[in-house]
Amino acid sequence: MLIQRLALQLHVVKLGLRDALEGAPIEVALLIEPALDGSGDTQATRKWCAQLGSMYRAWAEARNMQLSEVSNAADKSLPILVISGFGAHRLLLPETGLHVLEQSDDG
Repeated sequence: MLIQRLALQLHVVKLGLRDALEGAPIEVALLIEPALDGSGDTQATRKWCAQLGSMYRAWAEARNMQLSEVSNAADKSLPILVISGFGAHRLLLPETGLHVLEQSDDG
């Protein structure tokens, strides 16, 4: 486990150094909001948004990144997550877009 954590930290530091040399942004703002919800089940949709937010919080914590929450004026129940740290921008850039929850019929 220790080797894994050290390897992850070295990877993140390498990305951070690359970002510093290239002048890349050092933080990312993540807005998680419902989209294309055809089910009409707003409670399930909100639960999925909360689950996705928890995933990003755990991701940032595992990489020793700083995370803060900013109030979302459009929807107070869905905060904007601001993550900063070595390589945060480079690692999270591919996350832009739509995340879809897929479930089988048996849950």
